[in-house]
Amino acid sequence: MMKYYARFNATDFKLTSEPSISDSSRETKFSDIEIDFRGFADTLLPIQYQEVKVVQIDDSLVETELFTGYVDTVDYPEFTSDD
Repeated sequence: MMKYYARFNATDFKLTSEPSISDSSRETKFSDIEIDFRGFADTLLPIQYQEVKVVQIDDSLVETELFTGYVDTVDYPEFTSDD
């Protein structure tokens, strides 16, 4: 089973869904990624234009760098209260 991570700030962050890449003769498109930050400090959140690498790790722990990109925006989830 493949696992996918976003790597920045010298830390691997688990992706909540598998990324997708589509190639054409004109461009390569990469899907938005959603990162699970549970258990990490908010100081580790990426900032605009920060380099992020998407890494695939297989069952044999072999790493493959799929993509290197730069943060455009950071979207925060909507927080709700049970109160």
